[in-house]
Amino acid sequence: MVRLPSISRYKANARIILFPLLLVLMLVVTMGTGYGEAWCASSTGHQEKRGNFAKNLSKCVKEFPQKAFLDNEILTPDNVYGAEVLELYRRNGFKPVFVSNGRLNENGERLLERINSLVFDGIDVKYYSLNSIHRKIAKIRILNTILDQLKVYISSEPKIFIKRFCPVYCPEYPEIGSRAIRVAFNANDLQEHSRAAHDTCEVFFQVISTANKTLSNLNRTASDLDAALIANAFRMARDMGVENKELVLDALSRDDLDEFFKLIEPQCVHYAPLREALKSLMKKCGEPTEELSLSDKTLRPGKSGREILLIKKRLKVEGFYDGELNSYFDQELKEAVKKFQYAHGLRVDGIIGRETKEALRMPLWQEIEYLKLALSEFREEPLRDLKEGILINIPQFQLELYSNGKIIERHKVIVGKAGGKKKKLEGKLVGINQTPVLESHITRIVFKPRWYVNKRILKELEQESQGDPEYYRRQGFVFLPPRKPGGLPRVYQKPGEKNALGLVKFEFPNRYQVYLHDTPTKHLFSKSTRAFSHGCIRVENALQLARKLLELDGNAAIRSIDKYLKRKNPTYVKLNHPIPIYVRYIPASTDGEGHVIIFKDVYGRFKGKDKVDNKTMICRIEW
Repeated sequence: MVRLPSISRYKANARIILFPLLLVLMLVVTMGTGYGEAWCASSTGHQEKRGNFAKNLSKCVKEFPQKAFLDNEILTPDNVYGAEVLELYRRNGFKPVFVSNGRLNENGERLLERINSLVFDGIDVKYYSLNSIHRKIAKIRILNTILDQLKVYISSEPKIFIKRFCPVYCPEYPEIGSRAIRVAFNANDLQEHSRAAHDTCEVFFQVISTANKTLSNLNRTASDLDAALIANAFRMARDMGVENKELVLDALSRDDLDEFFKLIEPQCVHYAPLREALKSLMKKCGEPTEELSLSDKTLRPGKSGREILLIKKRLKVEGFYDGELNSYFDQELKEAVKKFQYAHGLRVDGIIGRETKEALRMPLWQEIEYLKLALSEFREEPLRDLKEGILINIPQFQLELYSNGKIIERHKVIVGKAGGKKKKLEGKLVGINQTPVLESHITRIVFKPRWYVNKRILKELEQESQGDPEYYRRQGFVFLPPRKPGGLPRVYQKPGEKNALGLVKFEFPNRYQVYLHDTPTKHLFSKSTRAFSHGCIRVENALQLARKLLELDGNAAIRSIDKYLKRKNPTYVKLNHPIPIYVRYIPASTDGEGHVIIFKDVYGRFKGKDKVDNKTMICRIEW
């Protein structure tokens, strides 16, 4: 005779096993697992659910069915990166990129870590929906915990499950459902045994169904998370200055993110030091300091007073000073002031004068904004990976010559005056003497150039001459008849030592009619603030720059420079390969050796603003 388990045994099993499962079921309901099919009471339905779960359990979320993405919120027409996300999935056979086996994989963790660090690139991460992403990660973690608990009670082999938990209810086992059992018990006993077994087995079938729903929920949540991370990868590439989406697709199709990270990181020599400076300043200055209230009195070593204490505190916060906080101007403070002056493009003398105090009055939050603005400029094309060409930074008063991605020469420059009348340019008021932001190509070098004087400067010369008829002759000016009757005469200055353009001029087409040139007033290069011209850019050691440009151009004229300089008239040398030139207004940069320098806003373009207006003021010459 086959001995059936007692009813009390079923009840004990139910108490021990079913209560934890019911808790799990309640948690699943709370998580909103509404993606599965309705529970089915038929034996065929149970068998199908068991099979589905066993199949899905081994597969988990190693890949997503194409249909799973058609309803994904990232792929709606309104989403900026929906098309790119879908294209990446098509290339990958709809396999997840940042999710593996139902969990965030290593690439996903690396991507999130880089997104979180974008604040040190000066990028606002509020558009990356990080709160939503972290909620999805937490939900996936809970769903995986639920599945792990369910696996304890459910076997992937249906027969083992049935034999263990449903010996009476299931007719698959003839020795249990045989006539011998039915005759061994009266109808009531058999009915009670069957009911208890049925109840136990029914709950487990529901657990299987719940497991399928949980797995479906996991797939959907993992799908949403993966697509959101891919969209963020495209957003980050754009924010980091990479506009070529095909390059991004190719990099994200690889097994690891090394190529992607290499692609988005700017290669400009200034970028990494600026980023580290911003990171350091943001960590040091959790709370932005107030602007220092300082007098105009010059402070020198040996002096004392409350201002010196305030300055020491400020320099200590920024890491320039590490001495005792007192009111005495000692040697340690002098050395700290020198470091501060160098870091702000000032004359390095250790004396706290007008310009140094002006820099000290700049609140730290403004220095942080300047670093953010500089990073924004250096991660955009063409500066993010400048291989060949010239970069002139107006507030830095410096020219950099690039070859093969490296700075091979640096030259001090003199730019346009900050003051004077203003005019509207691209909807903005700018000084008529200010050097404009532009992009062009140097096409020609002129040795012993003439200086053709425009109307505005001619009026200034009239005031300077003070009615002296010999003034123009002494300075080498030549008057030509006007082109039209009644017009103003044309005036140029002959080549020579007194010529305002010096010995060489670099021409590049632009709407502002400005150019790069030598100068006879070389003593002005010793000034820390060099804004003295009418808009054109004077360069120190201009002949050295001309030789280097001709050398890079492979131009045969390099062998004839000395001959050109002996001539009385100009010599025009056309370059074989026009050299790119970029004139920018960037509030911070480096000295090329990793030392970050924050510059004075010489033209006042950042007052009351949080964005550089370089892009709206650039004059681009297409080639």
